[in-house]
Amino acid sequence: MSLISALNIGKSALTAQQTALQVTGNNIANAGNANYTRQVVGLTPTRDHELRPGVFVGTGVDVDSIKRQIDEALENRLRASTSDAEGADATNLWMGRVEAVFNELSDQDLSTQLSTFFNGWSNLANKPQDAGLRQVVLQNGDALASSIRGIHSDLVNLRGDVDQRVTSLADGANALAGRVSELNRQISLSESGKGPANGLRDQRDSALKELSQLIDTKVIDTGDGMVSINVGSEALVVGTQSRGITTRQVAGDDGQLVTNLVIKADGAVIPSKSGSLGVLASVRAKIDSVTNTVNDLAGNLIFELNKIHASGQGLQGISSAAATNVVKDPALALNDPKAGLGHPPVNGSLVIHVKNKATGLSTSALIKVDLDGLNSDDTTLNSLVSDL
Repeated sequence: MSLISALNIGKSALTAQQTALQVTGNNIANAGNANYTRQVVGLTPTRDHELRPGVFVGTGVDVDSIKRQIDEALENRLRASTSDAEGADATNLWMGRVEAVFNELSDQDLSTQLSTFFNGWSNLANKPQDAGLRQVVLQNGDALASSIRGIHSDLVNLRGDVDQRVTSLADGANALAGRVSELNRQISLSESGKGPANGLRDQRDSALKELSQLIDTKVIDTGDGMVSINVGSEALVVGTQSRGITTRQVAGDDGQLVTNLVIKADGAVIPSKSGSLGVLASVRAKIDSVTNTVNDLAGNLIFELNKIHASGQGLQGISSAAATNVVKDPALALNDPKAGLGHPPVNGSLVIHVKNKATGLSTSALIKVDLDGLNSDDTTLNSLVSDL
């Protein structure tokens, strides 16, 4: 081996180790960068020199590659876990706000007011002619009704907040999807016939991590330096094209507008079930369910109280009464859905007591309500008026 060859070996070693030191320095410089992936230098011996037939001598070392230390399978699992964690946090946050609406840890919560309301009735039942106890029942009823209306209003406002949050986060998710598609393009250009563009790949991984915090994604390496992103069965990013994320409002079962998360390109609903954005559809459904439960509670309470009142009479008679429900067609049976009564009546009867104020004499009459659907003689509003 000549002196020149020996010097070249030393030169290759110094160059390789200098590159390794630069990579190490870069790793140290990015130690606090959560979006940086540690890099390692790959060294390979240079081609051997043949001194004579069958005898070869090494000629030094060369830098073969600078690779990121990353496990893509593990990254996919981390992204999935991130989506689940962010979704759980978001659900906990919004359900906490629902819990705060009911304020069950205070002495003004709904259950306490219901107990106070029914206790008032219980006290009045022992002394039904006590005007003071009657007034207490009325005041308790007003307070309970006001509380239920307030809870309903707060839940409706909370549902509106969820819709606004969906719109806001959807804009962020759309921007991240567009960034991934742009980085796909840059990486593909940078790596054409060259080594991996580690810095650009780190930027793309950072964008993918942020996107996974919003919705559950499946990242597929297409093998050409680019990745595709699926959300459920819907493609979000294909190569250098982002199909986009947006929102669309549709009428829900209760007639209220519902904000859905959709693919901008074709309007397909995104079937995301985790991530801080993906869970908001299920959160909204939970809020709607709670709202419907409150409505059912109020409706059943009104109905049962009215039913009890209908079976009794006041301390003094009445000379006139006006109904709060309207029958759309007075010729239809009262329990016919087309009659339009929210709480259709059933078979039964009522007794009318009529007192002559001048003589003090009273007469009574039994009014039958026939709603069995037989013999075409079901009670209508017209027939009820006639019987009365």
